Amino acid sequence: MENKTFSMIELFSGIGAQERALRQLKIPYKIINTCDCDKDAVLSYAAMRFDIDSAMKTYQFSTQDKMIEELQNKGFGYDFMKGKHTITSRTPINKLKQYYIADKLSNNLGDISKVDRLPYADMVTYSFPCTDLSVAGKGEGMVNKCSCGYSWPIDFSNDSESLICPNCGAKVQSSTRSGLLGQVQRLLVVSKKENTLPKYLLLENVKNLVGKKFKPQFDAWIRWLDSIGYNTYYQVLNSKHFGIPQNRERIFALSIRKDVDNGKFKFPEQIPLTTRLKDILEKTVDEKYYLSGDKVESILANFIARQNEASGINLKDQATTFDGLTDVAHTLMARDYKGFGNQSMTGVIEPSIEVLGHYMPSGHEASRVVDADGIAPTVKENHGTVTAIVEPKIIKVGQLDSSFDQSGRVYSAEGIAPTVMSNSHGTISGGYTSLKILVNEPFIVASRGGMRKMTWMQGLPRYTVTYCQYGDTRMKPTDIWTNHPDPKFKPPCHNGDPCHEPAPRGSKTGTQGLKGSIDRSRIPDKLCEHIVEICEKG
Repeated sequence: MENKTFSMIELFSGIGAQERALRQLKIPYKIINTCDCDKDAVLSYAAMRFDIDSAMKTYQFSTQDKMIEELQNKGFGYDFMKGKHTITSRTPINKLKQYYIADKLSNNLGDISKVDRLPYADMVTYSFPCTDLSVAGKGEGMVNKCSCGYSWPIDFSNDSESLICPNCGAKVQSSTRSGLLGQVQRLLVVSKKENTLPKYLLLENVKNLVGKKFKPQFDAWIRWLDSIGYNTYYQVLNSKHFGIPQNRERIFALSIRKDVDNGKFKFPEQIPLTTRLKDILEKTVDEKYYLSGDKVESILANFIARQNEASGINLKDQATTFDGLTDVAHTLMARDYKGFGNQSMTGVIEPSIEVLGHYMPSGHEASRVVDADGIAPTVKENHGTVTAIVEPKIIKVGQLDSSFDQSGRVYSAEGIAPTVMSNSHGTISGGYTSLKILVNEPFIVASRGGMRKMTWMQGLPRYTVTYCQYGDTRMKPTDIWTNHPDPKFKPPCHNGDPCHEPAPRGSKTGTQGLKGSIDRSRIPDKLCEHIVEICEKG
């Protein structure tokens, strides 16, 4: 690149991974424009690169109505699932100003479908959403959808008709999220006519883009790029081969304009991995990132309430499915939402990481339980769930505000490091539906019943407690499995003892007539405190 400043436009910019790569490589660059309609991604992009607070103090803002109108016109913050704007008069004025200034600082174009043309830049990156290329996204693919109800795979070979419905002849109004690649094609057609095609195009996406199902569309895309004057080089690369302790395979495609291509481009050689996951995690975390004791108790109670006594807990040792040990954190595949099954090497464990199994009946990958050292998965649209770790406290990184998906994620100080993906809402996916819990010494709690009889629970250390020994009015015999060497649980009482209220006639649950699932499943505070105390003492 010599000493020339390299100009770039980031389509589907997110929080700016491509820009960060240029910065790491110390290449002189200038970002001409970003392009993203996810309001929180735009805010994050700006917050990591600019002093938003200082800019807000000096910027001459328009009226509230004008700012809202401007953002809405470019599709900023539009909720495509609900079909409505999220930037409205109800948006707090200070938050509105944050979004507005973030949009300005990042030179954001907004919703790509509303962009008429692109200015010239040396490179355009276009890591379009992978949502519909995955199993978790139902594998719908790159598809156009018309208001008449007709839908069809995008045919990149004919750009003049790619946005016209073959059924009714109307202009296409929408597509799948992954179908937004068609919008990139539309903009490149304009650039071709205006003689402003960039020298380079860079695509990054999931490996499945060049898998059996979608390879024909990918090949059609490459042929079309060739027809407008690009040579394209592509290869599946893994981040663990380039200094990052994460097993993350992605397809990279670099298209070079033929008039500047010298035919010498080669993808970089692999480099030895010298950094482990634990080397990059923070050792200490401020107390403000820990959940309160009351919150922990509430989460534990809700966790227990969700367990189905009839079906038990699907706890199977997944470590047996792994072929070996590695220092590299695993990237979860879209297929993992169905659980590992018989798929060998769908995950990786470090010597210090013990995969304890699942604790949700579904066996979804999101319900995996790992030890305190954790793993670093790529979080997919796995029913909106992620794993979390407590040791023995629960630590959150980020917000608990539920206004967007990312804010519900909960991690420990040495927890997992996911790759943030985008879901069909156009928002960052995280885990806003449920929290997965692990304590320093793993405990499994279940009402005394069929779980103890299941073959996969045989031989595991089990203790039986009764709630009345921990200050509850109920007897409620409860089984606890733990690998703690000496949990010192109080011995259980017996039917007829005066320490608890007698259960109603015919009741075998020991719940003393409680009807609500939360009340019936609530764990006594003193039992929770006992577990936390013995974890802290080790």
